[in-house]
Amino acid sequence: MRSHELAAWAVVVVWTMLIIHLGAQSGEVSVSTSAAVAQKVTEAVTSAAATVNIELTFESVHAFLRKSAHFFLYASLGLLVYLALAKSWRVPRLWVPFAFLAVVLIATTDESVQAFTPGRVGSMRDVFLDTAGGLLGLTLAALAKKGISAPSGR
Repeated sequence: MRSHELAAWAVVVVWTMLIIHLGAQSGEVSVSTSAAVAQKVTEAVTSAAATVNIELTFESVHAFLRKSAHFFLYASLGLLVYLALAKSWRVPRLWVPFAFLAVVLIATTDESVQAFTPGRVGSMRDVFLDTAGGLLGLTLAALAKKGISAPSGR
């Protein structure tokens, strides 16, 4: 394996370890971390939301941020796995299915870890959310690899 291939897979491994680490945090640590961020966001956007008749509560912002974190982490994972496969595997037609499989397996592992972590709950709904994020990431990577981009507006 060449160094650039190894580097691509090292990034995937580190990102996966981050996901599993975050999933293995106790419920208390996880909630307090995300609550601190949600409090800052709620304070920052409440007045702007009120000008357009949207009532934001801390609870709604907190829930949105926690689910958005799932989606973002796995969108990034899908992109990273696809790119690592593209660098190291010479069978392009299998990059998407194998990247998708990796995302599903990691999401399932993450939620299984959470099921045995104090104060956490493993959720199939989160596996689906994680998988949707991963699918977006690998789709964006595949489109970029094929050279499909947004119209330039010329």
